[in-house]
Amino acid sequence: MDKQIYKPTEKQVKKWDAMSFTMPVDEDIKAEFARAHHGKTAGWGMLKSTYATSALAASPEYQQGLWQGKLDRCNGLDYSEERAEKPYNLGYYRGYSENIYGYLADCIRTNPNFTHLGGNNGK
Repeated sequence: MDKQIYKPTEKQVKKWDAMSFTMPVDEDIKAEFARAHHGKTAGWGMLKSTYATSALAASPEYQQGLWQGKLDRCNGLDYSEERAEKPYNLGYYRGYSENIYGYLADCIRTNPNFTHLGGNNGK
């Protein structure tokens, strides 16, 4: 099957445009980590990593990659990272590799990008 490019729905575009995440400064992350770990600061980088992932996931590039990965997996295509943008590639990886059957039935039923797999697009 030829590669099908994922086209976001209007609802998704609105949602993606409204997403935002501001990365806290290191001092705030260290203070939050210390409060949660009885004053210890060793290991605060793990919390910073969580924040960095959240910042990537709040980007439209991540969301586009996520859905493209899901679509490629459903279409039986091989995994491929095609872009240099880290948010897109992280989204693609997660979309391709995580929870393939958890969302598939919903996507087939409601998302126009997946109707070729037997959906009725919510009708």
